[in-house]
Amino acid sequence: MTVIGLRYVDKFYGGRAVLRGLDLSVAPGARIGLVGGNGAGKSTLLRLLAGLEEPDGGEVVRRRGLRVAFLPQYVECGVHTPMEVLRAARPELAEVRRDLEACEERLGEPEVTGDLRRMERGCSNATGASSSALPSSAATASTARRAGAWRSWASTGMM
Repeated sequence: MTVIGLRYVDKFYGGRAVLRGLDLSVAPGARIGLVGGNGAGKSTLLRLLAGLEEPDGGEVVRRRGLRVAFLPQYVECGVHTPMEVLRAARPELAEVRRDLEACEERLGEPEVTGDLRRMERGCSNATGASSSALPSSAATASTARRAGAWRSWASTGMM
């Protein structure tokens, strides 16, 4: 199954072909790297995949419901730091991060860490309402995995 890909894509700038007849298929969970000289088409390829540019020929294929975030190679100077720009590209990760921080904070409390059964049973969330810690943590972890949060946070220092 292809998450995102290109079929017979051509891209020209002026009369110069940057990409010609390119086929690419990215499977779920795949990690890819682009290596090439200046002007080889690496950034163009990423802009095509992100939907920021259209191919001159061929087609871009995206799985239905796929959300693509793009951080440009050169970020315009402004009021936002590069990390703020990166976090803005995946706002749903902020909620997952807050949930994990609340869980970490609660699990550090002496009354919780001193009673292993209470840790297994559940604990109060940050608002004081009773909830089960394990299902909540499992749901948070599942959401984070689906969103790619673990790799995103680890590689950006967000954890």
